[in-house]
Amino acid sequence: MDLNVLIRGQSNAQLFADRGGAAALEKGLESRLGVDVHLLYEFGTDSSTIHSATPFMTWDTEGQQASLLRYVNELPADIKDNPTATVWMHNEYDQQGSFSTEDWLREVRADADMVRDALGQDAATTPYTFVPIRYPYGGNWTPIGDGMATLDADASFNAEISWAAQSLTMDGDGWANSSHMGNADAVKLGGDLAASMAETLRPLANGSAPAVGEPAVVQPPAPVELSAGTGPDALVLKISQDAYQGPAQYTVFVDGVQVGGTFTASAAHSAGQSDTLSLKGDWAAGMHKVEVKFLNDAWGGSAATDRNLHVDAASYNGQAVVGAAQAVERDTQAGTFTFTEAAAPTAPDPVSITAGSGPDALVLKISQDAYQGSAQYTVSVDGVQVGGAFTASAWHSAGQSDTLTLKGDWAAGAHQVEVRFLNDAWGGSASTDRNLHVDGATYNGAAVTGAAATFKTAGAKGFAFAEAAPPVVQAGTAAADLFDATGAGGVFTGGGGRDLFVLERGDGHVTVTDFATRTDKLVFVDLDAADVSSAAAAQDGQQGLLVSYGDAGTVFLAGVASLAARDMAFG
Repeated sequence: MDLNVLIRGQSNAQLFADRGGAAALEKGLESRLGVDVHLLYEFGTDSSTIHSATPFMTWDTEGQQASLLRYVNELPADIKDNPTATVWMHNEYDQQGSFSTEDWLREVRADADMVRDALGQDAATTPYTFVPIRYPYGGNWTPIGDGMATLDADASFNAEISWAAQSLTMDGDGWANSSHMGNADAVKLGGDLAASMAETLRPLANGSAPAVGEPAVVQPPAPVELSAGTGPDALVLKISQDAYQGPAQYTVFVDGVQVGGTFTASAAHSAGQSDTLSLKGDWAAGMHKVEVKFLNDAWGGSAATDRNLHVDAASYNGQAVVGAAQAVERDTQAGTFTFTEAAAPTAPDPVSITAGSGPDALVLKISQDAYQGSAQYTVSVDGVQVGGAFTASAWHSAGQSDTLTLKGDWAAGAHQVEVRFLNDAWGGSASTDRNLHVDGATYNGAAVTGAAATFKTAGAKGFAFAEAAPPVVQAGTAAADLFDATGAGGVFTGGGGRDLFVLERGDGHVTVTDFATRTDKLVFVDLDAADVSSAAAAQDGQQGLLVSYGDAGTVFLAGVASLAARDMAFG
């Protein structure tokens, strides 16, 4: 057995059909019911089911009414024989009119009789689903809402109300809460209607009409998640409602300033569900007052016909707000509660820690992002832990660092350092995340390249430093001698004769204790005169000349005041 879905209404019905909502409804029903679903709609012709910007209550019998019936009468016989559900969105434009509930009921009943006669079916196989659309203009919703509720309660008419459209963004005009649904709204509404209508249509899909007088149970709308505002702080409200002739609407103010626009509740309080409203801001330290203003109270004379708003709970930056839960039962008095923004904590002073012993010093600069306690860590050199477990103090956000000095007596060559972060913690956001930072390191006063690191999870990271080989001590003879410097540098004593001291890029610091000008010579390999400079200096209490060459090479000539061109050679 196939099913038909007749879509009718005004501009939002047209947008629903044109922007993917009808397709989503068809797909959703077919997947749930396992039958072919035929969408019945037309607009912009003389045989249309949808008439934009036309109040249903003022339809011309020979105009829009005739157009609708012409469409139905022209359907093929095999389509007309299918059970036909009507999705009715005729309500938004009519809110600008003036009529009573009785007027609306009379017109809708008469219209339904004509459509059912044209289909050749009765109420049992032609259920109606009324879909109220939020509309910011006009004030005559009550007769429409009361009329829908009356037909929903009238088993002989066979109708239900879906509030699925109440949670739409309604951004079809380029801004939220406008007159028309947007593309995403249409698709969402189609999916939501498929979910709610499937149970009503299932008996028809199975080939049996339900007994009129046993209306399907309408599932409450799903909770929605809404957000508004900007900033690092988050005030999260859990909201539900007692819906009656439409959902509850409300606004939220913090310290008298409205955050976001008008919100529409979706979750049913009776179902134990809640919407989630996240309000972002940057609130100063101290207490702040929240007002939840219920905008559209309605009362039909009983607890079952009473529209209310409920604040089920609230949290601020992840912490529960005591006293937030309350029922807001009147639109004349706002629900209120307070939350407190704690004063920003003062950053602790950086600490200086020393561990180990020996002539060498590896100095680490350490900071942390503290959360529920401070970061802890250990440091090992070549697999050997130096000291115990250290606790960071300085805050990375304050631009400060602890100073950890590790003493040792490390041999010449490369050494591997491992810093291990011991106690990571994560509270769900950047501000609730414990991290460790190595901001830098030096070894015997020289910066260590590649030492800086950030630890976002527990574990180890490493870097290396090098202990230079001790300088070479070499003494010459009374004859001419050749001294060839290396990366370890050296202390050279010529001892007489015409001595040559060979220097090149990458050599360590060299000291010549008895350089004789006009006799000895500095030989610079792969360098020229532009790469060499000199200046008076003192070393170990002795005056002399410091000659610099290449990128960082130096040679100290003890007791020498100046060099002549003949004292240097380049090759």
